[in-house]
Amino acid sequence: MVNDRLCLLVCLADNCWNDWEGFPSGFGGAYQPVLRADVDSWHEICDYALENGFNGILLDLANGIKYKTHPEIAVEGAWTPEFLKEEIRRYKEKGLTIYPRLNFSAGHDAWLEEYSRMVSTQKYYEVTRDLIHEVCDIFDTPEFFSVVLDEESSDMQERLLYSCCRQYELLWHDLVYLCNCVREKGVRPCMGADLYWAHPKEFLENVPKDAIICPWYYLNLYFDAAHPRHTNAWGINRLECFEVLTKAGYDIMIQPSANVNTYNVEQTIRYTRENAVPEKVFGMLMCGSWGAPSEDSKYYYLDAINQARYTIDEMRG
Repeated sequence: MVNDRLCLLVCLADNCWNDWEGFPSGFGGAYQPVLRADVDSWHEICDYALENGFNGILLDLANGIKYKTHPEIAVEGAWTPEFLKEEIRRYKEKGLTIYPRLNFSAGHDAWLEEYSRMVSTQKYYEVTRDLIHEVCDIFDTPEFFSVVLDEESSDMQERLLYSCCRQYELLWHDLVYLCNCVREKGVRPCMGADLYWAHPKEFLENVPKDAIICPWYYLNLYFDAAHPRHTNAWGINRLECFEVLTKAGYDIMIQPSANVNTYNVEQTIRYTRENAVPEKVFGMLMCGSWGAPSEDSKYYYLDAINQARYTIDEMRG
């Protein structure tokens, strides 16, 4: 089920989470004007993933690339498209496919620099289309491209200097627009499941069925006296989406995490086996860190690889 595409999420630049340097630092913390990723750590993570049965990396590029269409958004030290293209080619020959991800959630788009404050304007549509098309070319028409669109709500943006979220018809218009930009290059769109949790009816009515959906739930998926079941609609929808989305015709890529607790990988896989339509499980996306691959953060990534490999082996029995 998960071995068809066993992917590791790697974040090249740290600028999806905050839009200023005053926020407390940490992995996925303060805005970073300089690329913290180092090539040696990147290689160590990719090589270790390959050695342990992973066949994919979902690489969140953010402004860690000096895009030819919009070089103005790149942080200092950003990788060149040529370097990235060679890395993609080299690892593909080894059996590790690298897929692209750009987070267009209005709450996670500080990497867009000035354009993050132009959401839903004509300029925003032009820039996002340029970037999507360029990335598809760099990745030589990848199988899928994640636009993420997670956590776009006002309560998730208290730490930001500039808070913005789309609602109602505008939200679905922009989602479909971004998916269409991906599809224009012959690539399949991928996104988080977050909008289903908040708007289940509208999600099923508006999100194209060819989109791969990534449900995640980093806490308990099973309940007892110490871990009571959620009773609010948002929590219930998070648990039900594995079944509902696959029965509605969507492929899902399940998304466990290694750094919140040590049982999430096993629970996510077990819960998926018990609730989702098996043939609609596209693969698994393993999360270990939301920081750029560096001497500090690489151990979170390596631990995530270990947890996934160990859990899958144990469950296979």
